[in-house]
Amino acid sequence: MKYTILLLLAFVMGCTAQRPMYSPDRYPVFPVRFTLPRYPHNYGAGRFPNLQTAGDQFQCEKELQKMSQRLTDTNDVIETLKKELKAENEQLKKELAEIKKKSGGNVQVSEFKKQLDEMTVTVDTSTTEIPKKELNAEDEQIRKELKDLKKTVNENMEESQLRFVAMDERLFGRNFNYLAKKIVVSCENSTEINLTESSQKLVFMEFALVGQSQVQESLSLSLDQLSKEYTTKYVGMLNQMAADSNQLFFDLQSRLSETDMTLKETVNKFEEFKTKFEEIQTGKNSGKIDLISGKLGERNSAIENLRTDFEETKQNLTDTNSALKQLQEDFRVRGLPKSIGKMPTSCADLKQIGYLKSGVYSVMGGKSVLNVYCDFTVDEKSKKI
Repeated sequence: MKYTILLLLAFVMGCTAQRPMYSPDRYPVFPVRFTLPRYPHNYGAGRFPNLQTAGDQFQCEKELQKMSQRLTDTNDVIETLKKELKAENEQLKKELAEIKKKSGGNVQVSEFKKQLDEMTVTVDTSTTEIPKKELNAEDEQIRKELKDLKKTVNENMEESQLRFVAMDERLFGRNFNYLAKKIVVSCENSTEINLTESSQKLVFMEFALVGQSQVQESLSLSLDQLSKEYTTKYVGMLNQMAADSNQLFFDLQSRLSETDMTLKETVNKFEEFKTKFEEIQTGKNSGKIDLISGKLGERNSAIENLRTDFEETKQNLTDTNSALKQLQEDFRVRGLPKSIGKMPTSCADLKQIGYLKSGVYSVMGGKSVLNVYCDFTVDEKSKKI
């Protein structure tokens, strides 16, 4: 028992000798080093789960960029449609001018009126369907993404706060249980330790408890500050993203309204052209139509004359083609290989076989082969050799 008390006393004295006593005036808290990460956004999501909101924010920004690109493409399509309508309007003006200058008639007017009605229906459909469908779809997509992002941020913040509280409770409970056990053991074995040593030990434990409580307060303050920083940062970012999305929505809505006005003006111009064509169809220009009908009769007569001449020319060409085919057949027959049934013995035999170029040839003589000169330009029969 004595040896146990002496060992315990030596242990306590050794601890107090190696660890300097810190003055409360100079060190208001027990020196404990506890640091929090200075840049929490550099740590992985597994260590700090609430930092997944940064990835969600980047994903939301990408989705907003894609949505802005889709809206830009829609605006380009509308601009292209405006250009096409303008070009068709110019084409309609030109055709109207040509009808007024040249030959018209009820058939051309009715066909042009039909095209005009189809174009009017197309413009009305584009005016009513394009803005409503695309704007409603994009607006719903933006609101849904913002709602999901806010929900994710709140869930991650609550989970992080619960983890910090649990960690704080574990640290405080572990240190408190350790100190309580140490005090009980000290009380059981301190019957023969003097009051000075016991008071030093109690002072040391008191400092430890004070330091532990201040560490707990520091953890709570750090947790509250960190929560406020994250809340302020991400709520501000979400509000800014929502404001930008609303501004983009209003800008696109104003552009589509301007496009709607332009399309309505185009429809009104088409209605004016339609009225003019109806006036032509009802007979206000009947005199011009009669004059054009007379000219059409003259043109029909001229066309009949031309058709007769064409038939004659066609017959002549047919006869010419027949003659050419006959000549081709003659040339083909002349160019075919021929045989006289014997060895050539004269220039006439060579000409009969198909030789037409003058020159020296070999022919069969009485007993041997002879070389003779044949002039095929002379229309006289060569003599046998």
